[in-house]
Amino acid sequence: MSELLLPSATWASSAELEQRARLLFERSSEALLLVHGDELLLVDCNSAAERLLRLSRLRAAGRRLAEFAEPSQPLDMAALLAGAAPQSVLLRASDGEPIACDVESLLVGDHSAFRYVRLIDRRADDERRMRRRQLAFTLTQMTTLGDADAVLRFLACTLVAQLDGAAAWIWTELDGAPKVAATACSVRPLPSPIEAKLLWRLVDEAATLESENLAQEAWCPDPLAFTAARLPCLALVPLAQGDRHLGAVALLSNLPLDEDAREHLDALAGHAAVLIGR
Repeated sequence: MSELLLPSATWASSAELEQRARLLFERSSEALLLVHGDELLLVDCNSAAERLLRLSRLRAAGRRLAEFAEPSQPLDMAALLAGAAPQSVLLRASDGEPIACDVESLLVGDHSAFRYVRLIDRRADDERRMRRRQLAFTLTQMTTLGDADAVLRFLACTLVAQLDGAAAWIWTELDGAPKVAATACSVRPLPSPIEAKLLWRLVDEAATLESENLAQEAWCPDPLAFTAARLPCLALVPLAQGDRHLGAVALLSNLPLDEDAREHLDALAGHAAVLIGR
């Protein structure tokens, strides 16, 4: 949620910052509410919050956050206003379904009258962990029994499937040059020469690299191409075994990765390193 509160200084105008914050708010996979005042009146919510509370943003606007709390487990309003650690509560969706979640709030920039409230659905977190364990088991089987190239392609497709609008490359190094082992793309792909220039620029990176505005990086091979493809964000994870540098995984996306996506990227990069290093 920090991306909403502390936008990158590289975004020039307040209009760009506002548009970016709005996009991050709406497209976040977490349930986010925008509230106002000491009573935490709902001003807006994103699509994830609409699904969680079974309530449209129009019907939610103007209601107090406390109205969604189970009467037997009232919200600690003082702790929320103080920005304390998340509190575990039982909320009620508009259809009466109980929602076990953790609730926390953070100020919106310097405007103390407005806050973002994050609702962390513990059931969804449990399901996400279960899916991750199942995926890890599948990958372990494929790594042991399957063809390495096929597994790497599966890894690239899995990465792209986690995000709406992304492209992924997994590459190895051959005589100091990048050799693409797998690629996947859910949006218009980059022209091959641009892709090649990007890989050549990244091939020497031996540490994790992230950029939230690739087109403004001095080393970006073609800013217009990345802008046109709507892939402004880069996450790079090197593949290594001990001191041996094997290659890297690069993920381009239209939004910065959240914490869950970063963990997923690291886990899949680990499997890719095992395959390439065999």
